[in-house]
Amino acid sequence: MIEVTFGRDSLIFRSAADGKSVSHFYRDYPEILGHPRFLMADIDQSVALVRKSVRMLKGIFYLMPPKVFITIERAMQGGLTDVDKRSLAQIFMRGGSRQVTLKDAAGNAEILRTPIQKRA
Repeated sequence: MIEVTFGRDSLIFRSAADGKSVSHFYRDYPEILGHPRFLMADIDQSVALVRKSVRMLKGIFYLMPPKVFITIERAMQGGLTDVDKRSLAQIFMRGGSRQVTLKDAAGNAEILRTPIQKRA
């Protein structure tokens, strides 16, 4: 499992298995993380950033894509909408995640998207 935290000034990816972490400061990625209304503005660049971070934590080859647990500590104008949740799910699923769970400011956890189950 990978824990992702949108902090006040940085985006932190942390592996729950071994404690390794990767930090990205908002000032270093203004086109992706610098917008006050969106968590991740440019989807293609965001997917590349997520994919790069997952590879740094898990290595290039891993047996099963990781589950991602997202915590948002960053204040957003207007709050987090359903569109924001869907875009986060899309970004992290395209970035190599198996399941995306979002923890809101109130502490409620919500599974945003899981892979499509095959019918028997």
